[in-house]
Amino acid sequence: MANKKKVIPVKSKTPPQTSKRYVKSKIILVVIIVVLGLILVIDSKTHFIKNLVGDKTIEFRMRK
Repeated sequence: MANKKKVIPVKSKTPPQTSKRYVKSKIILVVIIVVLGLILVIDSKTHFIKNLVGDKTIEFRMRK
């Protein structure tokens, strides 16, 4: 039988550097989520989307 050596992974003490592009994309994603949340909160009080679009519902007929 061949004598196999154990491979021990070396852990670096410093965490890997995050790229500026990655950080920028995460910030943009958080900003988009916050803006959409604010739109929903404001719309729940003022109903401006309902007034703009109208009260339209979609009905699906189900066969029995």
